Amino acid sequence: MNKLALCNKLKTETATPGSVLTAITGNSAEIQRLIDWIDDAYNDICILHDNWRFLRSAFTVNTVSGTQAYAPTTCTDTRISAAIGHATVGAFKSWIPGTFRIYLSSAGVATQGFLTGPHGYDDFRNQFMLGAPASQPPISWAVRPDDDAILLGPKPDAVYVVTGEYMRQAPGLTATTSEPAFDVAYHMAIVHLARRKHAEHWENSGQYDGANRAYKRILGDMERKELPLPGMAGPLA
Repeated sequence: MNKLALCNKLKTETATPGSVLTAITGNSAEIQRLIDWIDDAYNDICILHDNWRFLRSAFTVNTVSGTQAYAPTTCTDTRISAAIGHATVGAFKSWIPGTFRIYLSSAGVATQGFLTGPHGYDDFRNQFMLGAPASQPPISWAVRPDDDAILLGPKPDAVYVVTGEYMRQAPGLTATTSEPAFDVAYHMAIVHLARRKHAEHWENSGQYDGANRAYKRILGDMERKELPLPGMAGPLA
């Protein structure tokens, strides 16, 4: 469902009077509250866990000889085919350790290997950013604290292709046709959570309980599907 459909569904579920919505702007204060509750519910779900699978994505960036730092916005999201930070991609949240790989562009992907990291910024800076170090094939990476840029060490001596994975922030429901970042099977979780907010606003405990049960049921299904499986414990001794 897109944002308009979600708002109309909430309007129906809460028995709010009036005709079917055709826009998400220029409405009455009562309708605007419904729209705001849809936005808030969607955002609440997206930030409920910091490792939702639907917010995990992949990136690629081509290095420039002699250039050490690569900001998130210079990287391309390979699953959505747009730069990180684009409205359809969502803003950058964090890089995922253990996923970075690199190969010399002219040699091809068959030569791909791993980049070690992320290393601590201070240690990385002392090893690869002291004086005027020569450009060489990169072997390590770190994150620049002020802007989350990828730092490659040593700085590249040619064009390399760096790939990896990262967590993104969910794109907002900013337009009538905007759709949630997660599967349509779980879209009603937004409606039920918004309905819970509506019930809380009007101090309707009966509606709150019903909305909460429906929300928790769908959320449970979503968490089972969209959260990573628990890792195996290590040996006891």
